[in-house]
Amino acid sequence: MLQGLGFGGGVFFQSGYELQLPNGFETDAYERVDAVVFYRPPKKAYDFAINVRNLLDATYIESPGTVSAYNSFGAPVSVFGTLRVSFSPDLDWKFW
Repeated sequence: MLQGLGFGGGVFFQSGYELQLPNGFETDAYERVDAVVFYRPPKKAYDFAINVRNLLDATYIESPGTVSAYNSFGAPVSVFGTLRVSFSPDLDWKFW
């Protein structure tokens, strides 16, 4: 097995937002599931990660505006790739 290979995930929960005070209207609460797979080789100067946001493609209002306008919906399933490099003299720069 590859040493340094890993994964993770989490659930982001947001209760409803009040759109108008006092307690006029409120958005629905929502949950968003996120996940990550990463490779961090030991004693290397780099690591890689693939992140997935909103894995279950939930539809939700991420940024509420007013009762009738400017409500911003959350993004659909999104995939990000990351390459991180550490500048340290005691780390190995070879990729293999």
